Amino acid sequence: MRLETWMYSHGDQIPCKWRECLDLFPPERVDVYYHPPYCASWLGWEDGTAIALAANDDGTQFLYCFLLSPLPWSVDPHWRYDAQSFYGYGGIVTSAPAHQEQLERFNNAVDRWMLDHGVVAEFIRANPLLHVIPSDARLADYHHVRTNVYAIPPQKMLTMLDAATSRNVRKALRAGIQIERMTAAQGARIFAKLYQHTVKTRDGNILPIS
Repeated sequence: MRLETWMYSHGDQIPCKWRECLDLFPPERVDVYYHPPYCASWLGWEDGTAIALAANDDGTQFLYCFLLSPLPWSVDPHWRYDAQSFYGYGGIVTSAPAHQEQLERFNNAVDRWMLDHGVVAEFIRANPLLHVIPSDARLADYHHVRTNVYAIPPQKMLTMLDAATSRNVRKALRAGIQIERMTAAQGARIFAKLYQHTVKTRDGNILPIS
C-alpha cells in the first residue's frame, strides 16, 4: 500500500490535499481533531510537525494524523521521535467501514513509515465514538500508560489505596525512601540509561539501543 504524507510546522501553509482528503469522509466518520486547522492550533502549544498519512484502498480512504516531536535526549547520535495524537482524540479513521485485511495493510504501511523516520513511541487517544475497540485506532500491542492522579492530601490518598498497595507505600516510607526533584534533562538521561539496561528481548538478552 502506498502512503501519501502531508506535513507542516507552525506558521507553514496547510497542505491542500489534507483538506481535500477530509472532504471524502462523511461527517459521522471523522471529528474536528483530524482537521488541519485544529492541528495547526495545537502547534502553537507543542513543538513539532503535524503529519497526516493517507491511503486509498479499494475506494476506502484511510487517514492517520499525529504530532511528530523530536526526543532531545538520546544515548546515541541518531535522532529519535515520538508520535502522539493531537490533544483530544486521534487514531486511524476511514471513510467507510474497512475490512480487517485493509486495516492490516494500512497499519503495516504506517509501521514502515514510523520505522523509516526514527519513531520509537506512539501515544494514541482512541476516539470512543469512532473506535469501538482500541485496535480500530491502531493495530498494536497496547500498554497501560497512566491512571489519573488527583491533587488530594497524601494521607487521604493512602486511605483510598487497596490494602496491598498501602502496605508497600508505608514500607517504603519506613525504609527512608526519598523523593528527589530534577530537571527534565537530568531525569531523561538517567531514565535512558536505566531503560537501556533493563529492556530485554523475549529470549532474555539485553537489547541495545541503536
